Amino acid sequence: HGQLLTDIATNSPQGAPPSEDELNFILKYAAAQSEGACPDDAVGRNELRAAVVQWTAYCQKRKEMEAAVQKYDASQTGKLEAPELKELLTELNGGFEVTDSEVQWVMSQADLRGNNGLSAPELHIAIVEWYSGANQRNSSCCSVL
Repeated sequence: HGQLLTDIATNSPQGAPPSEDELNFILKYAAAQSEGACPDDAVGRNELRAAVVQWTAYCQKRKEMEAAVQKYDASQTGKLEAPELKELLTELNGGFEVTDSEVQWVMSQADLRGNNGLSAPELHIAIVEWYSGANQRNSSCCSVL
């Protein structure tokens, strides 16, 4: 398991395989993309591209994500739970406090394991979703029905 990810991880030490946590994350991510078409421990042809893109993007930000988990993980569980995520999102939001519903929305988008916490790979998705949502919230466009 993980040889393809090892081969394409340009920001990892040469030949270093993904951790078990990272491999499980990619499998869960791929499964989420497949909408149940493949078992959780398999990646179908249609999900492979999305999994590779996600893995590559995560590898580019891996050190930053690990540092963020370490910085905000007050409970020392190795993952960010909702109050810890709220603190991080508040910092990303320029110090303006985010709402609990915003935190829950981000958590629902990124908590692929369903364990009410975000590991470093899941945090990468959370931050992407946060900024994507911020762009939508700050859009000056409206739709005409």
